[in-house]
Amino acid sequence: MSEIKAASRALVEAQLRYDPVAVARLLTKDFVYVGNDGFSANRSEFLPSAEDRKRRPLELLEWKLVQIRFYGDTAVALYSIHEKSNENGKPREFRNRSLATWVKQNGRWLCAAIHD
Repeated sequence: MSEIKAASRALVEAQLRYDPVAVARLLTKDFVYVGNDGFSANRSEFLPSAEDRKRRPLELLEWKLVQIRFYGDTAVALYSIHEKSNENGKPREFRNRSLATWVKQNGRWLCAAIHD
């Protein structure tokens, strides 16, 4: 479980830095994101960009691990999430649950999917 916590923390920190290289290292090649608003993105669309930083600067992004289940080299993790940003000049705050699927590949835990 500590490895998943560390990978989760690294993914959040890389997103807050808008570091696409660091984020990419923590995602599987076929990663998919699905938001509660119906938005979905593949790996390349999920990677943060300089344009994202200008348009929607993240002030806060927290993932608190609520529950995790392991199935061999796969883990399903439920998080409580809290996000604050300033989207197009307007404050935005988001609280919800997030479900992430992690898979162990070549000895490393990588995120295969996130559903907010």
